[in-house]
Amino acid sequence: LLQEVYLSVRLAQLRQQFSSTPEPILKRLTPREVQIANLVAKGLTNAEIGAELWITQNSV
Repeated sequence: LLQEVYLSVRLAQLRQQFSSTPEPILKRLTPREVQIANLVAKGLTNAEIGAELWITQNSV
């Protein structure tokens, strides 16, 4: 749950930064981070993201 809250806050920060300076922020994220952020934005849990990406939920 704590990790999900952190990711939600981080995603909100990234969304705010995207609106003002999208290019630099996108370049700083790895493709995997973008992939995970998109899944978080869709509302998936850590367990669901882990299952979809074939990683443990702790790795999310």
